[in-house]
Amino acid sequence: TLMITHGGPPGQDYFIARDNQHDDPKYRRFTPHFAADAKMRARPWRIESDYSFPAVAAGAAAIQRAGGTVGIGAHGELPGIGYHWEMEAHVMGGMTPAEVLRAATIGGAGTIGRAREFGSIEAGKYADLVILDADPRTDIRNARRIAQVVKNGRLHDGATLDELWPRARPHAAPWFAEGR
Repeated sequence: TLMITHGGPPGQDYFIARDNQHDDPKYRRFTPHFAADAKMRARPWRIESDYSFPAVAAGAAAIQRAGGTVGIGAHGELPGIGYHWEMEAHVMGGMTPAEVLRAATIGGAGTIGRAREFGSIEAGKYADLVILDADPRTDIRNARRIAQVVKNGRLHDGATLDELWPRARPHAAPWFAEGR
C-alpha cells in the first residue's frame, strides 16, 4: 500500500493535508467523529519531494506494464477514502487511470488468488459493483463519484447505502450515530 510507505512520510499524510475529508458529509456519515478528528484535524504539511510513494507507484506501474500483477490496497488506516487515495497515488506514479482500474479490480482479485471468482464482470463471477456518475478513465478522482452500489443482488444508494431495490429500506444507522 502506498498510504503507509517507508523511506519517507506516509502517503496518507499527503492526502490528509490536501483533501478535506473531515468535513465531507459522506465521509462523516460512515466514519465515527472521533476517528475523523484523530486522522484529519492534524494536517501534516511537507514538501512533495519528501514523499516516497510516487516512486513506489512508478515501480508498480513498471511491474504491471511488464506483465506482472499489481493490486490496490489501502491498509485499512482510513476506510473508504484510503482506497481512493491509493488509486490517485498510483496515477501520480505514472499509471493511467485505466491501468489503475485494472489493478483495483482484476489485479486485486489476482493478488489474493480469487480472480476466477471476482475482479471482472463475467458470467459465473460475483457481481458486486459500483455505478459511477462520472468516468474514472478520464480522471481517477471520478471513482469517488459513486451513484449506486450493487451488493448481493441488491441496489443501494451510493451516498447513504439505503436499499433501493428489490425493496426500499434505509440503511441501518452506524453504531456511532448520534441518537442511536
